[in-house]
Amino acid sequence: MLMRTTTTHQQPLRGATGGNRPWTEADRRQLTEFYLATPRQNISLLVAKTGRSTQALQTEAYKMGLTVPGTSLRRCLVGQHMFASWGIGNRICPRCADNVVKEIA
Repeated sequence: MLMRTTTTHQQPLRGATGGNRPWTEADRRQLTEFYLATPRQNISLLVAKTGRSTQALQTEAYKMGLTVPGTSLRRCLVGQHMFASWGIGNRICPRCADNVVKEIA
């Protein structure tokens, strides 16, 4: 029979159970500046600065499109906020693009 044992000290939660803090606009801006900096610094500096895991930072960067070569920072024509754009023809961020498509349909 398996029994759950208790420990005297609690280890910090890691991965998906590590608190699941929502990403704020300031967090995303900081991540974008890090990924678009030339030359890019070691990600361990950003891990220490933000308190997020390396995997969490890399996952959010992938979701934002920051890992695509040739990505640059542009201002969204609809929402007027900065976003990672993959090219000069990409001028509406994914968040606003969903709303524009809904309004047209």
